[in-house]
Amino acid sequence: MQTYFHPVAVPSWVFPGDAKENIQFLNNKVAQNATIKITEIELLCIAPSLPCIDDFPETNFTWHLHLPSSVPIDFFQKKEKYKLLTSLHEKDIQWENPWILAQNMEDIDFYANCCVRISEHCKKINPWASVVHLPPVQIPHAKEKLVAFIKYWQKSLPLGSLAFENVKNAAHQDYEDIFCKKNYEDLLLCLDIAHAISFEQKSIIDYNLLMDKIALLHWSAPYPATNNTQAIEGKYKNKDMHLPLYQLKNEQIFCQHIMDKISAKVTHVIEVFNWQGIEESFDFLEALLCEKQLSPVTTKI
Repeated sequence: MQTYFHPVAVPSWVFPGDAKENIQFLNNKVAQNATIKITEIELLCIAPSLPCIDDFPETNFTWHLHLPSSVPIDFFQKKEKYKLLTSLHEKDIQWENPWILAQNMEDIDFYANCCVRISEHCKKINPWASVVHLPPVQIPHAKEKLVAFIKYWQKSLPLGSLAFENVKNAAHQDYEDIFCKKNYEDLLLCLDIAHAISFEQKSIIDYNLLMDKIALLHWSAPYPATNNTQAIEGKYKNKDMHLPLYQLKNEQIFCQHIMDKISAKVTHVIEVFNWQGIEESFDFLEALLCEKQLSPVTTKI
């Protein structure tokens, strides 16, 4: 029997419950699963607060982090209020993109400080990477903000632990001149497949220097599989629904092109936020991984 090893991760939220409950659930589920070997958890630190990692159950998983992608709308105006990074937020709080809310480089430093402190807080679980969203290219001084964030990060943590993810209105190639600079050559990329499809960023495959920097792939379907062009250009345009991978069946050629160009060491993250959807994704991902034709490891049966 031949088996192929690929690093595969799932989010720390696959059913309604706290991170501790989800991790315990994953401990039990992964032990029962033989189709895809899940070895890693993407710890979701989406809000600017410190996760309660001290009471996590013991596990054999490796870890990476997803850093805050939204902040309270008064995050920069009331820095004293948020500098403790408490997990308690007022009910009905409004959230917004931190890159958009930031008015100056001091604000970016505050956001970067938040991300650094979360990463340092999580050292106990030894995360190998921290993912953060790219700033939209339309916001004022987007590139300067990105560089400011990187420089702040480097003061405390290695650049090789930071991975920027493509989002709506910001693809990796929009920042190619930053990512490919010698000073930032250790900077990692996280390619979100659903974003690339829904936000018309498929041309990433033409940028070989950037493809070589990809350390993580986020896998999900942005909308249901359909051949209806009107639906794609209408009600499904710019969607990011995090659906199971079988809904990517019409995008198999693009997915295989990605697989053909990335390193065998890339971590594949099934970024679907319910366990049933993750299970429904196994067959599609397994077919892609086996097509990758890594050197087989022979196992006895």
